[in-house]
Amino acid sequence: MGRPTKNREYTLKYAMRISEWIESYIRRELISLNYPELVLSHCELLTYIKRKGPRTQMDLARAIHRDKSTISTLVRKLSMLKLIEVDRNPSDGRSRIVSLTQSGRHLARKLALRYAALQREVGRVLNSRQQSEFYRITEALFKEAIEEPIA
Repeated sequence: MGRPTKNREYTLKYAMRISEWIESYIRRELISLNYPELVLSHCELLTYIKRKGPRTQMDLARAIHRDKSTISTLVRKLSMLKLIEVDRNPSDGRSRIVSLTQSGRHLARKLALRYAALQREVGRVLNSRQQSEFYRITEALFKEAIEEPIA
């Protein structure tokens, strides 16, 4: 294998900076919405339930690619803040169904608007062909990371 090119040297650095940019944007938005104690994963959970409706904790873990213990921690915090409700699943009695409260729906709507603004920002920087290519590349990397986590 030859010496890395400048492009290869900066690929990971750029990916990390993009991730930091997104995290920073979401952090500022959460502070402006008076929820400084929440993090990106809480937002993922709220907006997923907003789009798909009430789900079991296992469904949520699969959907946002987090382990069950992480989902339990996220759910506990959101429940304490009265943004979600957790009830026994009537179909099996063992699993728990997570749904949004009125406050949770309100926050999820605001978050969806913030995500749309972030998406517009990406659209401002990249043309439609570049956006498609960016999606294809990031999806491939994401799927690899999910299937083969770095040890």
